[in-house]
Amino acid sequence: MKWENLSKLVDICKDEINNYGYFMAQVNHGLNEKELFYENRNITVIQTQKGEMRSNCMDCLDQTNVVQGVFSRYIAHH
Repeated sequence: MKWENLSKLVDICKDEINNYGYFMAQVNHGLNEKELFYENRNITVIQTQKGEMRSNCMDCLDQTNVVQGVFSRYIAHH
């Protein structure tokens, strides 16, 4: 339960994580007013993601989840 090690891990990995970027797309669609459903959907990809973060603890799923949570929080804030 050495939480300070998690911040060290984030510091080691943050440059790589920042280079991954994120995926963003815009959905353009037309509405058929007579039938009230969407048709002719077109998707415009604005930005692609270049990587992913994976972690695995050999003996404890809870530790894996903690590490994933720390990275998810870092990514959400940036």
